[in-house]
Amino acid sequence: MFGSTILDVAIGLALVYALLSAIASALRESIEGWTKSCAVHLERGIRLLLAKGKAAGNAPDDPENKLVRALYNHPLVAALYNGTYEEARQTSYFKSKLPSYIPARNVATALLDIVARGGEVKELGAAAPNSSPRRDRSKSRTGSEP
Repeated sequence: MFGSTILDVAIGLALVYALLSAIASALRESIEGWTKSCAVHLERGIRLLLAKGKAAGNAPDDPENKLVRALYNHPLVAALYNGTYEEARQTSYFKSKLPSYIPARNVATALLDIVARGGEVKELGAAAPNSSPRRDRSKSRTGSEP
């Protein structure tokens, strides 16, 4: 095609490599979507992170488990999956309904909120203990509010 067999072979190899890598990536993603292995690994990673490098046990009174449960039940993280943490948590390797990705900003904000509240997590829609109702800004723009 280009008059050089070396160039033709190099282009052919590059295209075959690109095609095979696309097929392998699609196959891997379909297997992951079926098994939800990323969600399982994310939960294990969060458990290791919050357990200070030790594998956390499954006892409900472990402080690490309480912190992981509080994180997953926080509204910023709980909005990413259906049900409660206990319902969505894995029953086997193939049945996890937890999210396979949690944005870093959500994790950081949820952890700061949990620490600020002393480990207490409110349900979705519940007001914070020290929150005040917002003032209606449309009244202040018209001048009807002092």
